[in-house]
Amino acid sequence: AAAALAASGAASGVGAATLARYLDPGQWLFGAEDPPDPDLRRLIAAPEASPLIGGALAGSPEARALSQAIASHRALVGAAFQRMAQKVTRDAATDAPLTLLAAQARWIAAAHAELDALHASDAFLASQAKVVAAAVALRAAEAAAAAAWCVAHALPTRAEVDDLARTVAALRRELRALKRDLGKP
Repeated sequence: AAAALAASGAASGVGAATLARYLDPGQWLFGAEDPPDPDLRRLIAAPEASPLIGGALAGSPEARALSQAIASHRALVGAAFQRMAQKVTRDAATDAPLTLLAAQARWIAAAHAELDALHASDAFLASQAKVVAAAVALRAAEAAAAAAWCVAHALPTRAEVDDLARTVAALRRELRALKRDLGKP
């Protein structure tokens, strides 16, 4: 559609490139660093690492593995989108012209059918598992780098602070129990 519009002279230069980017699912589906699925994005979300830690790990094997896992997941979703678009285009070419609402209903029905098939596939589940595993590995590498930085700068690590908090909570419980026992006749 964008190519036909550009060829007709209705759009030129930057406008044609922008229109092509918006109409081509490959441009918006494969271009970002986050997974396209909002639920998957929430599943792998974590607090932002310190710029010192995050910057050091930007080119790490874990970060590359996460980017590759997300890219392969996007490719899987993109292939499903392309199959759906081809089916709708094929059906539209063989059927009589439709009203806008009928065309929209056909598009939505085809999208639902393709997404249902995609979500039930082993490849999709394996792709999601790969993204989650890569994200967990990156978070573990971030935690290890943060702990190493803390040790190098003579600061308590997160594990040490957590252990101290557990110890203080246990001591407070013991103190409350002792005060209760001393108050009884």
